[in-house]
Amino acid sequence: MYRLAALAGLLRRAEEMARAETVRRAAKLGKDVFIPGDLIVKKPAKLSIGDRTYVSRGCFFDCKGGLEIGHDCHISTGCVIYTHDHDINEKIPYGKEIAKPVKIGDYVWIGAAARIVPGVTIGNGAVIGFGCLVTGDVGEGEIVGSSAHRVLKTRDPETWQRLLSEKTSSDQ
Repeated sequence: MYRLAALAGLLRRAEEMARAETVRRAAKLGKDVFIPGDLIVKKPAKLSIGDRTYVSRGCFFDCKGGLEIGHDCHISTGCVIYTHDHDINEKIPYGKEIAKPVKIGDYVWIGAAARIVPGVTIGNGAVIGFGCLVTGDVGEGEIVGSSAHRVLKTRDPETWQRLLSEKTSSDQ
């Protein structure tokens, strides 16, 4: 049993190393950038990371819209960054993809389990707290936190009903 577990561990490590190598080849990386093997990157060719930046385990980067991370940053465990969205008024279940690049400045610390939505810019020296949902720009040197739920806006009722009826009729 031990041998089987050890073999599974070796296979997982080999897979992680291969994934990290794919990111290293496709992305634009500065000097001394740490990329863990379990980092998942969609569209690594649109990823740029500055010198001496550390990315911790369990992160997910969707780079379809472009992701630029500055130098001397620390991105903690389990962070998720998205750079594209869908047009919710086009059709159900998904509308056209809309690219919205994310830019993270230099000397930024992003706490564990933070979530960054498309189109956000984070200024130099900013700190993003544990579990924070970043939905807007963060200024230079700002410290942000909180994952408080709040309604951002409501869909247009007429558009929603039209989309729902189109979806319902196409399913029949």
